[in-house]
Amino acid sequence: MNNLLFTNLTSSTQFRTEFKKKIKESDNLIIASGYFGSPALIEFESDLIDVAARGSCKILLGMIFHAGISHKQQELLHLINTKIRAANSESGIFISIKPYHGKIYQFQNTQKKLNDLYIGSSNFSKEGFASRNECTAYIDNQYLKKEVSSYLNILFDKNLARRIEEVELRSRNLSIETRPSKLLEDYKINQSVFPDINKVLGVCPIKLRVDEQPQSGLNLYFGKGRVNQNKKYVTRPWYEIEIGTEKDDRDNIFYPLTKANSKKDGGKSKEGKFTAYAEDENKFYKFEMSVFADYGKNIATAEESGGRETLGKFIKGKLERRGLLKEGDVITSEILIEYGNDSLELHKLNDKEYILKF
Repeated sequence: MNNLLFTNLTSSTQFRTEFKKKIKESDNLIIASGYFGSPALIEFESDLIDVAARGSCKILLGMIFHAGISHKQQELLHLINTKIRAANSESGIFISIKPYHGKIYQFQNTQKKLNDLYIGSSNFSKEGFASRNECTAYIDNQYLKKEVSSYLNILFDKNLARRIEEVELRSRNLSIETRPSKLLEDYKINQSVFPDINKVLGVCPIKLRVDEQPQSGLNLYFGKGRVNQNKKYVTRPWYEIEIGTEKDDRDNIFYPLTKANSKKDGGKSKEGKFTAYAEDENKFYKFEMSVFADYGKNIATAEESGGRETLGKFIKGKLERRGLLKEGDVITSEILIEYGNDSLELHKLNDKEYILKF
């Protein structure tokens, strides 16, 4: 082996050159890549099918379940998946249902007892292989090879990945839309009935711990998806959120955990309801809210107010209109810093009514 590091700086160090050589020698191939590019998939289509026919070819795509892809990309993926599976039923294209951003390539030859592993930043794409400056390294350490092989087994486990035919991929929306959805209009009220903030009893600020909650809370979209009526795995709705709280939040005397809340079957779960009033760009809203889960730790808009998506339309809509968030983005502390607020405030009017501020 001449190169151990591939940077795409020159033709001799392009990872594309190494990939072309190794795929011809392999009878087992595993690709685990965050994203893919159609040109790379088309260029290596016949090689992928040949590897599957010789042994096995598995491709995991780690980010497209939530990020979405174009209709043409979906067609290409399904077409090549069908061809690969025809060559070997255990082979195919798999979709990670939890975001995976890594890039791992494993080439094996059973007869020659070869197991070549590469880890780096090169997506399975023309850019990752050649045109963009990337850094991908050959792994020569036997212990690390075993660790990476074990990790690949985990990535392909059905709890983290599904075959592409079992998943309903979301079409990427390339147009710019104004948010939030007009469905918020269902909960509009006249300003004349909006409560006076000067009459509140106190305030309960709840810090939005988005960095600690990359797949829950405001980022519930990136949590475990659901099986739809077509028995295919789909993401949660983009606007579905809930506010996860800590003990310090619930210890605040103004936290909305009133006597109306109840324990279920003697367990930890507490639930209850309250009404929240909110204002956005001189529009006024009234939401019915739910407190639920262990110790009443989660807060969301109730089913009678459209479910968890309504609060998501309100909060994410504010971030989207500021140009800080677009569909498919993880909300981070940096985004909240740019917005100028990292907390949701509940201003208590009485045991049943609050003014919500974000």
